[in-house]
Amino acid sequence: MAQTPPRSGYDLLVRASDDPDAAVEPVWRAIAALVPEYRRSRVQSYRALLAPQEAPWRVGVILSVAAAALAILLSTIGAYAVLSFAVRQRRHEFGVRRALGAGASHVLRLVAASGAAAACSGVVAGLVAFLALGKFVTPLLYHVPARDPVVAGAAAAVLVAAAMGAALAAGALALRVPPTEALQAE
Repeated sequence: MAQTPPRSGYDLLVRASDDPDAAVEPVWRAIAALVPEYRRSRVQSYRALLAPQEAPWRVGVILSVAAAALAILLSTIGAYAVLSFAVRQRRHEFGVRRALGAGASHVLRLVAASGAAAACSGVVAGLVAFLALGKFVTPLLYHVPARDPVVAGAAAAVLVAAAMGAALAAGALALRVPPTEALQAE
């Protein structure tokens, strides 16, 4: 401060190992010992200083997460709709299978296998698009690779889990077919 002409204010950054508020008073005492005429000014944490710059990014992240959650919800509903339609078309077959002694787990496995096949083909197509189009996302990312295998694996796992949940819900619909109704239709 003695080497530069006086100006309206100075910025002092202090790193505290514990509570930053507890470091304020000792820092003011040290400054007062060195420069007695220096008057106290505003104290602000670094987090509060950067909050206005982080706010748009935080809103963007929240909106992206909300859009992703909505996309997963819609894909789960869509998978359930397609699988329940397929189950309704095979209603008679499931009733006959149950009448001939197939257990509930067998019927659930049939429905889950068709759901898993659709989910896996969708995940493979998505991973191909992820690898092909990842370079276009690179300018938007900061210190994160565009083709991060952990992110791809997590996304694939979430989508397969959502599809399997939809398949199990559709499988429960298949179990509601009474075997007697299937036999009476023959």
